[in-house]
Order: sequence, then C-alpha cells, then structure tokens
Amino acid sequence: MQTFGRVLRDGYDLDARFYLAKDAINQAYLFANFSPVRALLLDSAPSFYVPNVPRYVANVGINSDIATRNGEHFSTYAYITFIGSKHMSQDGLVSVPAYSRVSGKIAYSWPSGWTAFAQSTWYPGDRTTEVAINFGPVTGATSADVFTAPQPGFAFLAGLTYRLPTSPGANGWLGPGALASR
Repeated sequence: MQTFGRVLRDGYDLDARFYLAKDAINQAYLFANFSPVRALLLDSAPSFYVPNVPRYVANVGINSDIATRNGEHFSTYAYITFIGSKHMSQDGLVSVPAYSRVSGKIAYSWPSGWTAFAQSTWYPGDRTTEVAINFGPVTGATSADVFTAPQPGFAFLAGLTYRLPTSPGANGWLGPGALASR
C-alpha cells in the first residue's frame, strides 16, 4: 500500500433505468451509468495524479429476473463496460489506454437454494490494460516500467451453486445467532 498524502477525488455518478416489465416478482430493464473521476494529488508537485484510477467508468446493458414456476427464477444480464485511460505514474507521463469489456450471464434458480448458470466475458479490443502495474518510480517512469497481465479474449464459465439457508424453516437450519436469541 502506498500513502499519497492529501488527495482530491472529484466526480459524480449518473444512473438511469428504463423498465421493459416490472411487477411484484418479475422485472426486465435497460440500464446505463456513467462515473467520471478526477483524482489529483495536492501539495505534491511535480506529482499530480493518483495512479491507476480510470478517468471514467460507464456501463450500458439489460437485466431481467423472471419467475417461472413454483418459486423458480430465470435471470439474465448483458452489458458492456467502458473504462477510461489511467495514469500509471504520479506525474502523468505514463498511462494506459481506455478499453471495454462485454459481460453476460444466464441463470436458473430453484427455491431449494440451487442455481445453474453460464457466464462469459469478452474483450473486443485491448486485453492488456485491465491489470497494469507500474513497478518503476512514481515519477519519471517509462512504459518499460509498466507490466500487464493480459486477460483472455473470451472467457466462459458454467456451473452450479448452492446458497446456504439463513432463515428458519429452510431445511430446518436456523442460521447464525439463532441459539443466542432463544
């Protein structure tokens, strides 16, 4: 961990949703959000920037959760994330470019706690800047000091999960603190 001294973080969040369907147990909506950030070091000249803070993050996508039968649910999401460029040194001489990532997931859940899912991530462009670390000096660094861990161009994951019950009644388990409240 690195101490930077006094820092100014300035930004805002915009978030919007447009519901395609919504009732007590079903919902489907389009969403978009945008968060620009300015992260500056105060009283630190010639250092001006907090390293590794993207200039903005934005998401655009669709999300749904639909009840099917007997308390079962089918849910989906798909969205694209846009991540702005990041200064990798405090003087701003080295930075990594903006990139985007597309993510998606489908899942089917049962009231018993089981969920089957499939999810994927795709990098349509640059795959090297999501994980970038400056191993050089905090000022005067060069691009040779920045090391990256390239992400796979496409990743797919599928599986089953089980959610442990946390309330009385489900499988007879009472949850944490149940004995203390008796």
